[in-house]
Amino acid sequence: MPEAKRYVVDSIKICKPVAEMANCHRMSGGTLEKLRAAVGKLDDLQEKVFLKTQKALNSAFAVLECARAVKEAFQRWQQAAEAGKPNATEDLEDTVTEFERSVSALESACKKHSIIIT
Repeated sequence: MPEAKRYVVDSIKICKPVAEMANCHRMSGGTLEKLRAAVGKLDDLQEKVFLKTQKALNSAFAVLECARAVKEAFQRWQQAAEAGKPNATEDLEDTVTEFERSVSALESACKKHSIIIT
């Protein structure tokens, strides 16, 4: 499997369970929907030819780093909620927004570098 594609698959593996757990823990709707939408985009992108190229590495790695940050922010949010601080969502919202941006950047790069076969 090409390295960029592996980064995307790993990002999906990290963020899908977070989205499922977030739904169970009643994460704010907007943040949860952003996370689900970004994971959905990644699902659609994982078969793109662009991910087999060297040019995809930086964008795909940025997505993976953001996915890891989402998982860490979710764990912090979960701990805060368990400690009776259910309003501690700003960090998580910012991190999900950054993840969403990185996925959009990868999507844009895929479109920009798409290969047309006739």
